Amino acid sequence: MSRPDKEPEIAILILAAGAATRMGSVKQLLPFGENSLLGSVITQAQASQIGPVYCVLGAHVDLIGPTIQTSDVQIIFNPEWQQGLGASIRAGVQGALKEHPDSGGILILLGDQVLIQAEHIQKIQTLFHENPGKIIASKYGNGYGVPVFFPPAFFGELLNLKGDQGAKQLLKAQHKHIIPFLGSDLLVDIDTPEDYAHLIGR
Repeated sequence: MSRPDKEPEIAILILAAGAATRMGSVKQLLPFGENSLLGSVITQAQASQIGPVYCVLGAHVDLIGPTIQTSDVQIIFNPEWQQGLGASIRAGVQGALKEHPDSGGILILLGDQVLIQAEHIQKIQTLFHENPGKIIASKYGNGYGVPVFFPPAFFGELLNLKGDQGAKQLLKAQHKHIIPFLGSDLLVDIDTPEDYAHLIGR
């Protein structure tokens, strides 16, 4: 009896291209434990072992890039990073599919959601396997957001994203195809000095 073909890997896309103007510093490199904010997210993404990890950089690429070049993560540069999350998702999906055109899906993470752990990423993968063809999106109040998994049927729409809304409009339009991932206690964005102070004081 022949073994089934290996299941296509899921590409993990970490968005870290912003200038972090509200933080007043390069927040991706701020210390967190024995790592940095971005480094911690990369570590958990790789520990999940669900597929290749890509990091989308834009502002401060010259500073951030060298800090992650040895972590076996593939860097994708977004020259249009000032246009916002939509442009970063678009660039990231283009880069990931260029490397792995047969990807079984794309999981989008934010580079500052440092409380996400490998097991939570694996739970999203499990939900995907239990609900093939569905979007697995994090539940925020009355809406959805990142982390979010998109199956291949939605790659075309991701490649057409525009503006600073990221995938929010797409998620709103496709709400009938969404399975919610409930991890609200982990979905903490670090945008300001106050956010960071609260994080390291936990």
